[in-house]
Amino acid sequence: MANPESSPVVTVKWGPTEDLPLLIADQLHWRTLADRCYLTVGQMDFPVQEGIISVIPIRPLAKFVLTPEVLRIFAKIVADAAGQFPEAKPSETK
Repeated sequence: MANPESSPVVTVKWGPTEDLPLLIADQLHWRTLADRCYLTVGQMDFPVQEGIISVIPIRPLAKFVLTPEVLRIFAKIVADAAGQFPEAKPSETK
C-alpha cells in the first residue's frame, strides 16, 4: 500500500465554459440498466397547430451515463441546489 505522504498530488483543472451553448431542459427521462444509470434531458417542442394535439415531441439535448457512485454525488448536488430555493406553495404547483 502506498504511503499517502509520498503520493503525488494531482490537480484537476476545468477548461473554460463560456463558449458552451446554454441548453434549457424541461424534461427528464431516467433509465437504469445493469450497473449504469442513464439520464436523458430534453426540451418540449410545442407544435404550432390548431385543434387537439395528440403528441407533443421532446427534443433530446444530452444523455448522461452515471455509475452508482457518481449518481450518489449527483443526487447530493441536486438536493443541495434545490434546498437553496424557497418551497413552492400548493397553489404554485398546479
